[in-house]
Amino acid sequence: LAGLVGTLVVSGVIDRMRVTDDAVSIIDFKTGRFVPRSAEQVPVSHKRQMAAYVALLQGMFPDRNVHAALLYSQGPSLIEIDNAALAPHKPGFQGDQAILAAGG
Repeated sequence: LAGLVGTLVVSGVIDRMRVTDDAVSIIDFKTGRFVPRSAEQVPVSHKRQMAAYVALLQGMFPDRNVHAALLYSQGPSLIEIDNAALAPHKPGFQGDQAILAAGG
């Protein structure tokens, strides 16, 4: 997936994506020992990554709701992150944000 969010180039690999007539749902897999217990505990780097994907997909599918979730394999634990929680991490929202997290 690659495209522009404003003037910022966003590119990455979404692990799972489902597109229906009214929604786009994405899940990104995360490995490692740390498993957040809630969306509030999700690392900022993961929120920035998902915010970038959501912003890009909202531009590609303006007539559909975009939903994001992270699947932590160590749990396993699926954590949905609503768009309001991702909004502060959207590319270009913060003046000093120039590099997006590469996942992991």
